[in-house]
Amino acid sequence: MPTDTRTTIYLKPKVYRALKVKAATTDRSVSDLVNAAVLESLRGDAVDLEAFDRRAKEPSRPFEKVLENLKRDGSYTGSTMLPVLWKSSKSVTGGKFTAKR
Repeated sequence: MPTDTRTTIYLKPKVYRALKVKAATTDRSVSDLVNAAVLESLRGDAVDLEAFDRRAKEPSRPFEKVLENLKRDGSYTGSTMLPVLWKSSKSVTGGKFTAKR
């Protein structure tokens, strides 16, 4: 019969207080809540990895081709997509936007 492994984790005080409140109001232990949260996170990672594996052999599409297709079907007007791309690249690259050809 497997036993639980004891470990130490460090939580922010507010997170720990919220976790204790949730444990008390749901009649579950803190350990049970932490285990459930970790398992949920790992399941999400597994789903993502499966999707990457399924798509690994798909051909790559150049950005210019994607824009051409969007323009052709009317999904891209030119002024709406660039701010979105700029905003998302800023969050990923820290504000540096580089286009590769």
